[in-house]
Amino acid sequence: MEIMSDMVQEDRQLPINADWLNQRLRDLPEAENLMEINTVFNPGGILTPSGKTVLILRFETRRGSSGLVCVESEESRDWEVVPKSLHYALPLVDEGLEDPRVIWFDELNRYFITYVVARQTTKIAFIATDEFKVFERKGEANFLDSFDNRNNKDACILPVSVLVDGEKRFGLIHRPDIDGKKDIWFSYSTDEITNQNFTSWQKHRCIARTRSGTFWDTSHIGLGPQPVELPREITEGMPPGLLLLYHGVKATGGGLIYRTGLMWFSLEDLTITHRSPCWILGPAGSFSGEVVFPGAAFYDPRKHAIVVYYGKNDDGVYRCSLSPEKVISHLKRYPV
Repeated sequence: MEIMSDMVQEDRQLPINADWLNQRLRDLPEAENLMEINTVFNPGGILTPSGKTVLILRFETRRGSSGLVCVESEESRDWEVVPKSLHYALPLVDEGLEDPRVIWFDELNRYFITYVVARQTTKIAFIATDEFKVFERKGEANFLDSFDNRNNKDACILPVSVLVDGEKRFGLIHRPDIDGKKDIWFSYSTDEITNQNFTSWQKHRCIARTRSGTFWDTSHIGLGPQPVELPREITEGMPPGLLLLYHGVKATGGGLIYRTGLMWFSLEDLTITHRSPCWILGPAGSFSGEVVFPGAAFYDPRKHAIVVYYGKNDDGVYRCSLSPEKVISHLKRYPV
């Protein structure tokens, strides 16, 4: 069971699990060589302009390898596998595909998916798609200076461009492992956005660090879902920016506990301006190692809510919704 603050309006498990997905993939030609799926968890996802919700499920096979597949729903109740969306999850022999996050990039009229390629070293990779019908791999991230050959994950492209030397560039939030320290960093693409080159990144800087003492995020932190765009009338009094739900981890005698907190990322100075001292969603226990990990979040104007999809203990897909007014009111009290 999860403990949640009064910002959270509802919570329920979706009927998406390993048995459900195995049944739906059974007759698909592209899944012919796919081993039996053991678990489904930590989905990315987005609300499309037509009002359809698309989730990108992370799954793990009984062999231990992982992959991605898209499912969609008109009313977020009856889910169906998106045709031909499994192809980019294969092969599953020498690598695993993990932790998808998806944004709509209005300036280029495309969706971009950020995910993790898990080999001996985890690397960030990218896919572009138009309406989730054709999936185009855009390569893996290379970081200039000293970031290459380090484990890097918990990444997502900003849904808007940033200006660098008078040119529009992509912005990337990510979590490199630097000598055991796992904090949240920000980088720019080296190329202008129209080139859609995601392979080279530069000007890296840390924008949020773990906290010391008895805080709930002392071990490491990382981005949860994609950055959330909210209507300006809701965020009045905050700098123009994006809501970040992030995961924080605390090491206990019983293991690592993953919980979810809030930050505000300013698009004016490209840094964190507000950060909650408290977590809003997490396991009920204080000392047993458990995981609540959100991978998708978006503002739904029909519900006037921030809809969040998350995994729990790497098994199953859950959903809750947040009050945007309560979230912003809370963050305003905690500038950094």
